Amino acid sequence: MKSRHFIFVTLLIFSFARISAQEQIEETIEKKLESIAENTDDNIELTELYEQLLELTHNPININESRVSLLVENYLINDWQYRSLMEYKRVVGRIQSTQELQFLEGFSREVLNSLEPFIYAGETKKSKQNLGDLIKYGRHQLYLRHQQILQKKDGYSTLEEADILDHPSKYYFGSPSKFYSRYKFNSGNKFTAGFVIEKDAGEPFFTKKYKNISNQLDLKIPSIDFSSFHFSLSNTGIIQKFVMGDYHLQFAQGLTMWSNFAFNKSSNTTSVNRAPKNIIASTSSIENNFFRGAALSLSKGSVSAILFYSLKNRDANVIEQNSKGEIISFSSLQNSGLHRTINELKDRNKLREQVYGSRLTLNLMSIKLGNTLYVSEYNAMFLPSNQAYKKFDFTGTRNVCMGFDYQWNIGSLNLFGEYSMSKNKGYAYLMGLNFYLDSYSKLSLMKRDYEAQYQNLYANAFAENSYSKNEKGLYLGFDSWIFPGWQIQAYLDIFKFPWLKSSSDGPSKGLDFFLQINHKPSDSFHVYLKYKRKNKELNSSVPAWTSNLVNEVRENIRMDLSYDLNPRIRLRSRAEWVNFSNDISQNKHGFLIFQQVTYSSTNQRAKLHIRFTNFNTDTYDTRIYTYENDLLYSFSIPAFYDQGNHAYLLLKYTINSSISCWMKLAHTFYANKETIGSGTEKINGSGKSELKLQMRIQF
Repeated sequence: MKSRHFIFVTLLIFSFARISAQEQIEETIEKKLESIAENTDDNIELTELYEQLLELTHNPININESRVSLLVENYLINDWQYRSLMEYKRVVGRIQSTQELQFLEGFSREVLNSLEPFIYAGETKKSKQNLGDLIKYGRHQLYLRHQQILQKKDGYSTLEEADILDHPSKYYFGSPSKFYSRYKFNSGNKFTAGFVIEKDAGEPFFTKKYKNISNQLDLKIPSIDFSSFHFSLSNTGIIQKFVMGDYHLQFAQGLTMWSNFAFNKSSNTTSVNRAPKNIIASTSSIENNFFRGAALSLSKGSVSAILFYSLKNRDANVIEQNSKGEIISFSSLQNSGLHRTINELKDRNKLREQVYGSRLTLNLMSIKLGNTLYVSEYNAMFLPSNQAYKKFDFTGTRNVCMGFDYQWNIGSLNLFGEYSMSKNKGYAYLMGLNFYLDSYSKLSLMKRDYEAQYQNLYANAFAENSYSKNEKGLYLGFDSWIFPGWQIQAYLDIFKFPWLKSSSDGPSKGLDFFLQINHKPSDSFHVYLKYKRKNKELNSSVPAWTSNLVNEVRENIRMDLSYDLNPRIRLRSRAEWVNFSNDISQNKHGFLIFQQVTYSSTNQRAKLHIRFTNFNTDTYDTRIYTYENDLLYSFSIPAFYDQGNHAYLLLKYTINSSISCWMKLAHTFYANKETIGSGTEKINGSGKSELKLQMRIQF
């Protein structure tokens, strides 16, 4: 009996140890992603980066092997630290302990602390696992998520079928719940497979309720709105990676090809040199900007080659179609991924897109050269509207883009750049440098010039614009630990738009300045002060016979404090002020303050976030964005405007090492509103509540 008790207690302690370690790892990753997303004015898709970092904790990198480059690709170290590590290995041979890293040039104790969950120092060895072993010793993960706005929106009103036909954009076919399910099988760094199923709020899900409407309009209402799958094999002989199914591509600086999220300006002021991962299996719910087919990466010595092919249907704004319902021409691509109403369903999967191409790279000791070529073809004519700012947009059924890129390391200097050209001979280029003044200071400089005539729907390079075209700019970034515990981060970006934009009826220009001072006197206390000022020339709200641009200025001042009261309780406070002005109106202001408490139970099974926010802004122009803790693989950066309060409670409970559950309840109250939103999203009342539930099963 005693032996049984001993075994039970041992297993219980081991289970708690695993839970505690997992909590610490996830918290480390959350902090890193929050630093990326905190200064972004939009909800960016970070699912895949989160997953890659989490995967590295399960399969940490042996710093004595070649996978060290993954630390750069996942923004864990910079290129100088990578070169310093590789030079140290060349001189001393095998690294005996990760503790050696803190004494290398470019490293510190703080850097090592952030790296430790992802690395180890071990013997170099070659594994010869067969497919059976990979499957036998792999890990399974299943995620189930449900979320819903609890108040009723006008889009869910009950109507007769005749009324729905008369109002094709004012009624949602589905329920207000949003559902997400994901399964992934992973075996080390060799093999992965998985699928994603998602239904957005308002979209139908396994229903035949509107069969008569579907038949009458010849409209296909899917049982499952979005599903995705992939199969991936890595690090097998000369095969670096092979993906079949859905995937993303990231090449060079993103000027020729970069299909998913990318970082532009943030508090990481010197992170302008991209660290592409080339081929990434798609595990997110992005419904349009991905590829479906196969991609293969081969490497031998200093030469690498990538081949890719994709064929999938896309949403498009249809202009004309034939009697069979086949699309003849379209005006733009739809990227919202929403298919809730008749009009949205009419655009669903109407366009067939075929993309294929290649990439070659030559990687020498200090220089890396690359060439990317791809072709995109559509089964219909792309005919953008005749608005003046769209004069140089792509027109036709086939486009070709080619780019050349380089990376050159000279001592503490890193030079990088990319030049790209589209079929119509429109060009775009960027060039930059990173200069490491010492182990604690870095300077970045980048020049960009993207012609208005440059036509590339898969370009996603560093830019002020949403698209990598019609922009010239000069960026200067600085990052330094000026004193122990004191860090200063700053950037200045001067840009102009040589041609018209949707918001500017003439050539325009602007300036963006950012300054942040961080102070961390101890591991338990961190405070930062941020100042940001951006001015742009935009159309005046006052009607005029000719183009009338006004200079709009937006300023943000933020103070953020976080303090670990003890190992279980963390406090966080923030105050932020916004000022908005232009040439023709008085200054408008906004203010936000929040207080957050995070509690972790002694046994690390439960973790609770509670935040209360008060906001008061004059207009939407003075809105304030804040990053919120959310469910695993879910990210929230809401914008607050008008006057009111917002509160949320996020609870994570780990039942055991295999099962974890999350619940988030958020409520926003507006003091001076009787309705929230408009159109189909209108809520009658002054409050809006959202409930999110998620379960993870892993073994």
